[in-house]
Amino acid sequence: MNATVTEEKPWTLVRAALAIPRPLGAACAFSGLLALTGYVGNVQVLYRPIVDGPATHPLTALAFLLLGLGISVRNEARYGAWFARAWALPDFASGFI
Repeated sequence: MNATVTEEKPWTLVRAALAIPRPLGAACAFSGLLALTGYVGNVQVLYRPIVDGPATHPLTALAFLLLGLGISVRNEARYGAWFARAWALPDFASGFI
């Protein structure tokens, strides 16, 4: 038998690519949560990053929060895929509003 076939190959690039979505999803959820906190607490710096510039709409911030939570969930868990879909469903439905 060929030794290169039976030898375990290090899948470092695959592991690195699979590790990227969780931190990015968490950052997306955190930015959405910050914007929503800015609206609730009336802190314009949190939802309007540029002075007198455009502001983040609350529905956009909610979409960031829900999609970020859905992305950052591990799909290897028992109900991870269903949990991620449950977070993405309100965002999908809000696209039709």
